Amino acid sequence: MAARLFPRIFPVPKLLSMGSGGIEISGHTIKYLRFDDRSERPRVLSFGEHPLPSEAVISGEIRNKGALTEALRAVRKSCGFSFAHVALPEQKGYLFDLVLPKDDTPLSDRIAIALPEYVPLSPAEVVYDCETVRSESDEFTRSLVVTAFPEVAAQSYVEALAEGGFSPLSFELEPQAAGRALAQHAKASGAHLLIDFGVHKSVLSIMQNGVVRFATSAEGTLALDEGLRKRAAAAGIPQEKIEGELERIKFEEGLAPEGVSAPLFSTTAGALASSIGKVMVYWQSRTQKGERREKLSSIILYGGNANMLGLSEYLARTVGLPAAAADLRPALGGEGVVPPIPRFESLRYATVIGLAERALERAIW
Repeated sequence: MAARLFPRIFPVPKLLSMGSGGIEISGHTIKYLRFDDRSERPRVLSFGEHPLPSEAVISGEIRNKGALTEALRAVRKSCGFSFAHVALPEQKGYLFDLVLPKDDTPLSDRIAIALPEYVPLSPAEVVYDCETVRSESDEFTRSLVVTAFPEVAAQSYVEALAEGGFSPLSFELEPQAAGRALAQHAKASGAHLLIDFGVHKSVLSIMQNGVVRFATSAEGTLALDEGLRKRAAAAGIPQEKIEGELERIKFEEGLAPEGVSAPLFSTTAGALASSIGKVMVYWQSRTQKGERREKLSSIILYGGNANMLGLSEYLARTVGLPAAAADLRPALGGEGVVPPIPRFESLRYATVIGLAERALERAIW
């Protein structure tokens, strides 16, 4: 990784671009998905997930490289591709906007000069990529979204992937990849708040003009899940049936006022609403400073708990924005296509769907 900025002007050779897919490495699973790049519309060739030991990756940091490598080798046997576009946890990255004048100064030099303002590392310790927001650029300026990673962190993933049988073609933040898949859902103009409502964490990001511009983490449903397990155990439900009962309560009872677990749900949903409020205040403050920001127009939920009964309605009432679980069917083929991943389950695959879409674009980091 000698180069600090990976050029996009040289396309991936056809030999490398063929047979590539998406890999998402989280704290507890590895997900993969590959589209058929010869099909006129998106067609899924393979998808799935493999469990990761809890100590393998913690808060985005590889703690047990051997366990991660072993899991990647298992994925390699079933996914059907070796060239991969990979999502890194947002805790390990930096995301910021730049508006630069169009002149003869090399773009890499401009970004390197700006890096210390946004990243607490020297430019020599950072690898980065950028994306042009064409709808906000004009004849005099170029609007960019820059993603940066500590080189040490990025290199650790490169090594683990290589030992697991994969050649990474690109790295990006989880919400950036998900935003690519969700952009087709967000057809209305304006900015949208994307929420990956997971067990170990929730990721709140803002997408404007189809590009993710901001991302931060909040609490997931781990405390809620533990509370539900204790309640199920106290009710005498056998240990082997507790996980099924947990799912039943979350998706059939949820935030219903008459439900016996309503207080547990309200606490979790209330914490999420509080985090949303802080993000909205931050975004509004940037708008007031004259930056090119549009008013948030909706909340789009994805992730394993996005379909929790009553969650979208609760957030809409509490935050004052329309809220709904994402519809990923356009990304999986559109009208007239029965996707192989049911809608309920597809919400957990939003990030890796976005990565696989990048493979279709034959992009390079």
